[in-house]
Amino acid sequence: MKTFFTSDQHFGHANIIKYCPIRKFSSVDEMNEALVKNFNALVSEDDVIYHLGDFSLSLHPMLAYLPRLNGTHHLVCGNHDKCHPTEKKEAKRQVFEAEYLKAGFASVQNELTLKLDGIDFLLSHFPYTGDHTAMDRFEKYRPKDEGKILLHGHVHELYKVRDRCINVGVDVWELKPVESSIIVKIAKEIL
Repeated sequence: MKTFFTSDQHFGHANIIKYCPIRKFSSVDEMNEALVKNFNALVSEDDVIYHLGDFSLSLHPMLAYLPRLNGTHHLVCGNHDKCHPTEKKEAKRQVFEAEYLKAGFASVQNELTLKLDGIDFLLSHFPYTGDHTAMDRFEKYRPKDEGKILLHGHVHELYKVRDRCINVGVDVWELKPVESSIIVKIAKEIL
């Protein structure tokens, strides 16, 4: 059994092709199929995968693509996931969270701490600071910096590693998830 991390697949999001240069696809369907193929080429049914947000923009792509992906899936919500606190109505957010769990996510949370090879990692969709836009958005949803190595997404192709932040988004990992042994190696170089 292996552990993998990924973020920002944006299943079903046609405009992401325009925004991210690595996504050289002629259609959203072509992108979705490439993401599934790349994912399943690395992840087996016995593996565990942490999706650090922005799996899809709506429930329909999540329901269509999550069952096609190998492994046991955990979601750390991103601002485009319907169960994220940016959804202002608590009752609506709870309904969406139930839908994500029913669709096959083993857990859904906003933040998570995980120990790998003796190192404590914080998992969040957002970096401690910074954004992929000129404005530093979503400040109230960002994790508190208590010195841990942070695994995150959100910034797309902006960087792979910055300070104690490791971006696990598909746009910097050749549209694939990244295995935990690679993350641990990078973390040991940072520490």
